[in-house]
Amino acid sequence: MRERDTGHTVAMPVEDTTGKILKARIREHVEPGSQVHADEALAYCNLQGYKHGTVRHSAGEYAGTNDIHTNSIESVWAILKRGLYGVWNHASQKHLYRYLNEATFRLNEGNCSVHSNARIDAMLAKAFTARITCQQVTA
Repeated sequence: MRERDTGHTVAMPVEDTTGKILKARIREHVEPGSQVHADEALAYCNLQGYKHGTVRHSAGEYAGTNDIHTNSIESVWAILKRGLYGVWNHASQKHLYRYLNEATFRLNEGNCSVHSNARIDAMLAKAFTARITCQQVTA
């Protein structure tokens, strides 16, 4: 999910892609009344409490009317895929949330309008807040 007002992306593994699960995750992370853009997947039908705009990729539509598009989330997937293909080469189910955190950090902190020192400070702040041991990774 990409939060437009704050510019921050939130990503997490989900149990499945049914409407029940996806709508629950949207309610957890997106303020009610917000505009939500999605593709035509049935899981997003009847998304109550949000302004819901749909882009019909199956009809060759990539930007709908009234500035409805899925470009923001497509950027998230592009960064994740670049990491999977070019850096990590494999992502285990066990550590999928770690790969997602890395990809969203890169997207959230990669804004070139932010001074490089501020971006380095953000990286260092994250680097020294959590520690994982080799045993935790391999257990």
